[in-house]
Amino acid sequence: MRNDDYSLVDIPSIEAEDTMSTQDATKLAAQASKATQRPFRKVLMMRHGEPLDAAFPGWTRLALLGDKYRPYDLNMPLSIPLRSLVAHADDAPLTEMGRLTAQMVGRGLRLARLEPTMIISAPELRCVQTAAALIKSLNNKNKAATICIEPGLADWRQWQETPPLWLSPRQLADLGLPVDVQYEPHWSVSSLHPAESVADYGERVATALHHVFQLTRDSGVVLIVGHGATVSSDRMSTVTELELADASVPYCSVRGWHLSDDSSTLMATLDHPIKPIHTSAFTIDS
Repeated sequence: MRNDDYSLVDIPSIEAEDTMSTQDATKLAAQASKATQRPFRKVLMMRHGEPLDAAFPGWTRLALLGDKYRPYDLNMPLSIPLRSLVAHADDAPLTEMGRLTAQMVGRGLRLARLEPTMIISAPELRCVQTAAALIKSLNNKNKAATICIEPGLADWRQWQETPPLWLSPRQLADLGLPVDVQYEPHWSVSSLHPAESVADYGERVATALHHVFQLTRDSGVVLIVGHGATVSSDRMSTVTELELADASVPYCSVRGWHLSDDSSTLMATLDHPIKPIHTSAFTIDS
């Protein structure tokens, strides 16, 4: 038999001094609305995907025969830009795994509601291709449909034996990559010093990042695609420390920070901005 006799419980009443006035409630509602409307100020930094020369150190010797490109592994792209042998050696494209991993990261950003409103890339082909692959997984309505090339984010110049042989923004766009050819970078390619020290490199990247932050005051989420040392927060004052910092960041790893209101300082970090990518062989975590 169901018992429908419920005991009554005394519910404490709210005293007059604890009540919120209509004026206070209206004020708090307005503040909450204003905070909601304020754009996110988040910065995501991502290392490029796996480049061809990392997976296949001798690829130019084995796959480039005259003006013919003959891939000998399924992880090699089906086609590559027509360039000189030296340019390919110093500025290798992504592997197929590098491209697919970047697309997965793009999906992760979309699922985490961290779709970038502006994308900045270092000038190396592996970085630009990473950003382009990521864009394919974003919402079609996303406004960040193009990539701004910033030479100031380039890798340490002493790791390259030749002057920069990167493709220009126009050449990249002609290859079908979504590059903003109207973007005016803070650093020109010609201003990069081939014999820069590690300290000079750190100062250059910091200056380029500050320029990017100032440009993106009205952007909600800014994505910067660069190198391991760009993403790493480790101390770098020697070549050894630079090498360790670069090696400590997996390909396509993403790290995030809150940006101060004046766009001058990276504040608290974003813990695991996207889900990790795990296989039986390795894990890419943020």
